Amino acid sequence: MALHPPPGRWIRRSRNRRRERRHIGRPLRWVFPANSPMGLRILIADDVQDSANALKALLAAHGHEVHTAYDGAKTLASTVDARPDVVILDLQMPGLSGFDVCRAIRRHEWGQQMLLIAHTGWVREEDIKRAKEAGFDLHMSKPMKIEDLLRVLDGIEQQPATEA
Repeated sequence: MALHPPPGRWIRRSRNRRRERRHIGRPLRWVFPANSPMGLRILIADDVQDSANALKALLAAHGHEVHTAYDGAKTLASTVDARPDVVILDLQMPGLSGFDVCRAIRRHEWGQQMLLIAHTGWVREEDIKRAKEAGFDLHMSKPMKIEDLLRVLDGIEQQPATEA
């Protein structure tokens, strides 16, 4: 059973801002090993702790293992340690920006298969182009529609882990 937040409860809605989800990277099909019986391992990086924690609670309620980081350096350290399947990155964070973190992740072989989602209020064409150039797979504007994110996450095909 899918749990969705009541309208206006956790997600602030604005009539003046368009909500967008733009595919900006590779084809929308990722295959990850089934690392956890709980679903995907997801890292949420946002300097607004309330926003990150609310999204964490929603995704955990949908069966995912979710971790949070509140600045760029901690986000990068968490990706190295935990190797999440999906990273949802705010672009404007203290220290390393989301762009810098994305580039650093993509430099590693293990970072090539990671799904990186830019989650930001920056929705101009040049911002979306910068996100694509940095290596993001998706650009989702704030406020994010949880239904859109869940649709993306549900589309990720998990494969059984192979024995070494």
